[in-house]
Amino acid sequence: MILHIFNDQKKFSKPFFGFLVEHSFDLKEHFLIHYGKKDEWFGISGINNFFIPSFISIIGNIRMLFYLFKADKIIINCLASPALILYLAVFPNLCKKSYWLIWGKDLYFFRFLEKIRWYHQVYEFFRKIVIRRIKYICTLFNNDYLLAKEWYNAEGELIPSILPFGLKPELFRQIENDITKDRYNIVIGNSASLTNNHEDIFAIMKGKISIDKIYCPLSYGGKKKYVNKIKDLGEKLFGNHFHPLIDFMDSADYFKFLDSVDIAIYNHHRQEAGNNIFSMILMCKTVYLDLNTSVAKFLVEQRIVIKDIKELENSNLEVLPRKILNNNAKILRELYNEKNLIKTMKTIFNK
Repeated sequence: MILHIFNDQKKFSKPFFGFLVEHSFDLKEHFLIHYGKKDEWFGISGINNFFIPSFISIIGNIRMLFYLFKADKIIINCLASPALILYLAVFPNLCKKSYWLIWGKDLYFFRFLEKIRWYHQVYEFFRKIVIRRIKYICTLFNNDYLLAKEWYNAEGELIPSILPFGLKPELFRQIENDITKDRYNIVIGNSASLTNNHEDIFAIMKGKISIDKIYCPLSYGGKKKYVNKIKDLGEKLFGNHFHPLIDFMDSADYFKFLDSVDIAIYNHHRQEAGNNIFSMILMCKTVYLDLNTSVAKFLVEQRIVIKDIKELENSNLEVLPRKILNNNAKILRELYNEKNLIKTMKTIFNK
């Protein structure tokens, strides 16, 4: 049995299993344990599953232990559950059949805490044991793997992996003309997570004369208090130019929205928003990133041209020439396509 463990983010799990169903993977030997509110879609789609209401659900976490021992292979989508981490630490043999699909936050969690409390220290103690022992580490970003080795002495084998977490390869296109505008529509960030560093980038963007509309996705990933804070700050600084996105969109509507902007600015200082970044590149958009992040380093290695977010401190917004944008999309399309997605899944399932 291949056991999948997912967090409560159905915006990742549904595209993941939807891809497997669409491409006729035999899921009879697969079983899903999912944190969060039960969703009948998985059962209707033929995926054996059970849902654990929350990380602190005693019965659900005890039941999970049974499946951990029963599984031939454990695929961990986001290493976050305290119970899972405890089990992997106490029973080392479970790590020998585990595949950790790095999301981002699960690698950088301790490094980006604003205030470290005693329970964070305990949590990190067990994480260090587990990450060092896990047999296989799956990520597209080699720098994340190197950080896992540096921070946690990870000994697991790297499996370079592109994963079907909602990115649509069919977004790929070529544009015929250079983008010539005096003012641009831009999107800042991908969620209401603190790691978007909204306040810092807002301060830099204030007064830029080349802005038409600023869109700011705030529909998930953060607390309501933070959402309201960023919404109020954006409206104060940018007035009618600021458009917060509070309501969650389905993937089709969200990608349609992304296609309406000219420039994307992601002020993350860790690996995050990979699907959003890749989508913008496939749609021939100009992307600004912190060049020290794993995503940016990967893109540069692939010879994809991105803009350094630090440039915005002393210059106005710019869009890349048509030729560069088209080439960026072409390079990424050659990497991120259905053939390679299927190959990654077969590699993990059959290894």
